[in-house]
Amino acid sequence: MRRRRNGLFAAAVGIAVALWVSADAKLRAHPPGGRVMVEAEGTGPDVVLIPGLMSTPAVFEDTMSSLRIARHEVTAKGFGGTEAPDDLSAFVEPLANDLAAYLRSEEVEEAVLVGHSMGGVAAMLTAGRSRRISHVVIVDSVPFLAGLFNPNATPDGAAGSRELQRRQLDTLSPEAWLGMAKQGLSRQAMTEESQSKVFADVQTADTAAAKTAFLELMTTDYSAAFQKVDVPVTVLVPFDPSIGFPREAVLSRYEAQYRDMTNVEFRVIEPSRHFIMLDAPDAFRKEIERVLEGEL
Repeated sequence: MRRRRNGLFAAAVGIAVALWVSADAKLRAHPPGGRVMVEAEGTGPDVVLIPGLMSTPAVFEDTMSSLRIARHEVTAKGFGGTEAPDDLSAFVEPLANDLAAYLRSEEVEEAVLVGHSMGGVAAMLTAGRSRRISHVVIVDSVPFLAGLFNPNATPDGAAGSRELQRRQLDTLSPEAWLGMAKQGLSRQAMTEESQSKVFADVQTADTAAAKTAFLELMTTDYSAAFQKVDVPVTVLVPFDPSIGFPREAVLSRYEAQYRDMTNVEFRVIEPSRHFIMLDAPDAFRKEIERVLEGEL
């Protein structure tokens, strides 16, 4: 393990906010009142697990718990039943700032960042501002999310729609927001058990925080920020033959998003949907092992 496990982080920030403690792990905020809650445990290569929108590290548990690694499990404030940040003018960029600060405070070196969806964006933003990272694994994420859903979308058009989308989101009650999330569960994971896991996290998320993050992701093109990353990047692409789209057509949409980057490889995981780690845990684990072993 390439970091000091005990006490440095708390000393650096002056005070640690511990929500619960086990024999080997503590969930701590960085900084107090900040955006990142981290539970660190285990020994071995440092792997930072960054879940997506409204998710918690529980989505990685079945695939990562058996690996001999130093796990840094990240919960974004506002998700997993944690209190949302006071300032919700932005979400993803401040999250990346605090992730970079966490790595620096804990003296983590050569970390592998594993980010799902929103967590993939946060991982890339963090990698663009920290030299403490050796590899980024992106789990079903792209720099311009609106363009993945609509090939005709443009960055200017997405940014120009921000205020309209904000007003539309503001009209949704927490109950309506949850209802929309529930309707989309079949696109998130393949089995009812996995869908239930996803929705369990959704129900613990702060609605205002989730809306802020969603709006930011849907109206921002992060391509320029992604291009600053100079470490290897592995993009895991989900593919479910039952959706009716050819494998090559699905892959080409992801490749187009990263066309200006030269340090990227794509790995299609079949069959799986958005939560690859839930739908294909063995394949997901093997991809992480492959990255850790340098078999690229």
